[in-house]
Amino acid sequence: MGHRVIWDKVWVIIVAIIILVLAALAGILLRNSELMESLRYQFSEEPLRLGIADPIEILDPVRISHRGEKMVGVNLYEGLISFDPETLEPRPSLAASWEVSEDARVFSFKLRKDACFHSGRLVTAEDVKYSWERNLSTGLNAPSVQLLMPIRGVYEKVKGKAASVEGIEILNNQEIRVTLEQPNIGFLSRLGMPAFWVIDREVVQSEGNKFGLPGSASAGTGPFLLKEWQKNKLVILDKFSNYWGTKSRLSQAEFIQIDPQAGLKSFQEGKIDYLDELPSSELKNVLQDPVVVQMVKRTGLLDSYFYQFNFQNPIWGASVGLRQALNYAVNRTVIIDRLFGGVGKPLNSLMPAGFRERNWDPIPYEFNQPMAVQLLADAGYPGGKGLPALELAYNDLESHRIIAEELKQQLGQIGVNVILRPVPWKQYKADLAVGKYTCFRGGWSWEYPDPDDLFFNNFHSAQIGKTNYSFYRNQGVDDLLNSARMEAHDQKQRMEYYRQVEKQIAADAPLLWLFAWERVVLVSPKVHNLQVTALDLVPLHRVGLLVN
Repeated sequence: MGHRVIWDKVWVIIVAIIILVLAALAGILLRNSELMESLRYQFSEEPLRLGIADPIEILDPVRISHRGEKMVGVNLYEGLISFDPETLEPRPSLAASWEVSEDARVFSFKLRKDACFHSGRLVTAEDVKYSWERNLSTGLNAPSVQLLMPIRGVYEKVKGKAASVEGIEILNNQEIRVTLEQPNIGFLSRLGMPAFWVIDREVVQSEGNKFGLPGSASAGTGPFLLKEWQKNKLVILDKFSNYWGTKSRLSQAEFIQIDPQAGLKSFQEGKIDYLDELPSSELKNVLQDPVVVQMVKRTGLLDSYFYQFNFQNPIWGASVGLRQALNYAVNRTVIIDRLFGGVGKPLNSLMPAGFRERNWDPIPYEFNQPMAVQLLADAGYPGGKGLPALELAYNDLESHRIIAEELKQQLGQIGVNVILRPVPWKQYKADLAVGKYTCFRGGWSWEYPDPDDLFFNNFHSAQIGKTNYSFYRNQGVDDLLNSARMEAHDQKQRMEYYRQVEKQIAADAPLLWLFAWERVVLVSPKVHNLQVTALDLVPLHRVGLLVN
């Protein structure tokens, strides 16, 4: 009997151990989404075919500008950091880790030891410095150069006063240090953008001016390498088998340049798996089709559209009540539905949802015509009587004209007389810098996914006449924006600074808030895990093509 009791206890212990082991394995499986997906899905070796409307004329990170080029580039190249596809927070890429000084001026990076170029050569700190400084040959006003300007010594290098950039220091093969002129923790998010993508200097130096053109070699570190390129027709990428990170489930991706109308037909016929732009004439039908709408993916972009008031104007700049009245008078949903087939979102915050805390205050200007009428009267202009005509200036594109016409009609309903003023782009841009217009078409496409990009450029007084074309000045806002730049280690506190900034901006109403753009794409049901990011890009290394 005693032996039986002992064996019973042993079996209980063995069973308990087995349960614990199985539980641990289950936990590992649950945490390892890649492994779980490989068990759950069967992936095809067929190429993923993507229909894109934008041209692909060059694939040199220094010179790319079109969305199509960035779509391909984000899968060929990498920076020191990448972005979480949902929150856009910085995460390690070619840099395995980094440290930021307390004053948010010095950034020290350790590179991955296993990251290599498509040629097979390991990435070094010298490649990083070479890639970044190569931007500076494009001229002081080039967008890529402007992204590097916060680094100490960039201006001197561009002007030919220095052989290299003082603030980019190679510590050893695997470590690099960046020093800024002024504190700015938001600088970190610039390092995932094309200007900071790292390229194989040996390939670039060998190819010279041919680099980035059809026929040139693949010089990135990304999960795909360049296999074939027919200019403005087709780009084929192959899976890079020596990629340092998660290997792609796709064996190949084909970027097919196609106009939206032909692209819709090809998608419906199953000839392409993804279409990045729908024809405007078919948009309503697509969104109302119960079958096709299941394949629609909509993504809010870091791209907002608004009008701006000139604070130097003695009437509109002096009266916050007038500016608020116009914001209440505009029905943003009508603009989106009538002009863009329901694509777009009313702009109730300049801060994207991925950055906002739960206590974030939305912009208070819901459509409220009675409130607009009352504010107009309170400002001394009942029914618009005695108020000079408001000039709406915009650069002369048809898309801007139809929005301005709609605003004219809506503002007329509360008694505000509007005059439209289309201006050629070159003249328009020069006029903004000197504050020529009372109310003018603005908007902001984020250069990099950090709130500093939008808020500092548009609302800090140091940017007046540069990017702050409202000539808006508020010392409290300046102080908060400066504090946000210096807050290196408490992200929650940093977001609180921006929450207070937007609350004050909403009260001051330097803008006529309108809408944020959306990207609407079609994705075949057999495409697994495809995400369009708020930067309007499609990273493919976690995408799979399911077996039918």
